[in-house]
Amino acid sequence: MGKAKAAKGGLNIINIKAFRRDLLDQQDVKDQSFKRSCPSCYPVKKCFFYVKFILILIGFILTVSCGYHLGAGPVPPAKFGTVAVPIFVNESKEPNIQAVVTNAIILKMNQAGVMVVDVDQADKILEGRILNYKNRSVARTVASTVSEYRLSATISLVLKDRTGQSLYRNPSAQLREEYFASVILEQNEKAEAEAQQRGAIDFAEDQVRHMLDHITSGLGNDRL
Repeated sequence: MGKAKAAKGGLNIINIKAFRRDLLDQQDVKDQSFKRSCPSCYPVKKCFFYVKFILILIGFILTVSCGYHLGAGPVPPAKFGTVAVPIFVNESKEPNIQAVVTNAIILKMNQAGVMVVDVDQADKILEGRILNYKNRSVARTVASTVSEYRLSATISLVLKDRTGQSLYRNPSAQLREEYFASVILEQNEKAEAEAQQRGAIDFAEDQVRHMLDHITSGLGNDRL
């Protein structure tokens, strides 16, 4: 464990050094040109550059120390281990929605650094149920034809360990997305499918973040 922490710390130092070196190299090229055009202004400009560099460096260090990867979402707890995500049970009448949501959850788990494996190899299992699916019109044109739809789904999520103990649960998580209607049936169906994909990605990102924050904080089993 000590070696792992040391390696991680060393990586951060290397990243900071590389970041500083690249920034300074880029600035040296600009400085040579500016120094020739305005010699008297050069010392002031150089001072402002170092102030800017220090502020950027402080922001970089704070980002790393807060436990977040740039653009990668929350960092999984060190002891989170592996997780299995069996395809969700679909209790709604919407075909294939369970595959769309399950795939989105797996994608966001991977992006957050959680290894998704088969059930027999997993430390934890995330079970999901699509309880219902609705698709309703929310806007109409002056001719009273539908111009926009809103789809929604209620989804139950339960994260368990190998003994079956509940680690995280959300019995009524909501997936919502809107899309523009079309008078052509094929285009309307395509727009709905694309909205399902967008909504599932947003839903998965939000739920994975809540799940990891929940485990990290060491809270009880109450829904966040």
